Amino acid sequence: ANGRGGGSVHPEAAGHIPDQPVEPPMQEPFAELSREYLQVLHVRGQEAARALLTRATEGGATITDIYIRVLAPALHEVGRLWAAGEMSVADEHVFSYATQQIMASLVALAPKQAAVPLGKAADNSPRCVVFPVSGESHLIGARMVADLLALSGIEVRFLGSRLSIGHVRETLLAAPPGLVALSVTLPESLNAAADTIRALREKRALSGTRILVGGQAFESSPELWKRIGADAQALDAAEAVQAALRLLSSKG
Repeated sequence: ANGRGGGSVHPEAAGHIPDQPVEPPMQEPFAELSREYLQVLHVRGQEAARALLTRATEGGATITDIYIRVLAPALHEVGRLWAAGEMSVADEHVFSYATQQIMASLVALAPKQAAVPLGKAADNSPRCVVFPVSGESHLIGARMVADLLALSGIEVRFLGSRLSIGHVRETLLAAPPGLVALSVTLPESLNAAADTIRALREKRALSGTRILVGGQAFESSPELWKRIGADAQALDAAEAVQAALRLLSSKG
């Protein structure tokens, strides 16, 4: 669940938050931290939730832990509440915006690895460009990928949302990257993802650019990424980092 807004989610507007998210399953202590994050942000607001996760990182949790095992399940639960009519669109946007702000503050304090010397890129060309598929406003999954890639030492450019396929292609042609990471949340956006990949493949200048896809839209079909022309699929942001390293290394 992603969107725009600011501040805290009011309990009377969002409805009751269950004590335990339905899915995906997690191992303690991160399952408890995910539930607590959801509850604290819901009741006490953004700064209290930020402090909660900052304490977790000070206690040894990595940004990958926080993203994959705390925030992703919490956001899944927000999506479930919205789909069930227990959270308004406005409050879902508020929650998502607050989470993005918290992510930015955590990443700013996280240690970065040395730059990864992969392949050959022009001075003005990023190793990886990350963006959600055209027509989607779901940013958090793509933002997680971009953040973890950057923390792993890979030069990243994050394009944000709602760029047309033509604008994406124009941006990439100006500075061809070694890798494109494309996030697709909604099944109805898969055609746009296929069109994006086809548009990039048509350009000779982008012939060396590898394409990685991921997101909830691919969960129902393990081979779907191949059918739309991608080079690889990642099931989450952590896996996206490993896939990016493999794809960039294979470029030589």
